[in-house]
Amino acid sequence: MRKEETDLNIFMESVHQISRPILLANFANSLFFDDDFRVIEELKMQFGGELEIYVASTSDREQYAQKFDIGGYPIFILFCNSEEIARFHGSATRKDLGDFCMRFTGKNR
Repeated sequence: MRKEETDLNIFMESVHQISRPILLANFANSLFFDDDFRVIEELKMQFGGELEIYVASTSDREQYAQKFDIGGYPIFILFCNSEEIARFHGSATRKDLGDFCMRFTGKNR
């Protein structure tokens, strides 16, 4: 597991404990590209502490897929108040993901 990846148990604890919106980024394997990670880092900077972002552990990929009914990658799942509120399928730029998060969280950045 890469240091920026989160296992399912830790993620589920976070979903139930954190009141602000949470974005789960789930890639097909641990060899996700530096560009993907750069997009995640830019999004963290864009939203500051208003949005938590987690990258799913690829070692728990099957568990994440079963828990969240994931059929394809990459996928980004947005949670708010412990509930899934939206999904974004496919590769995304920081602008794409930023717009997606703003649309569903009401945050303006």
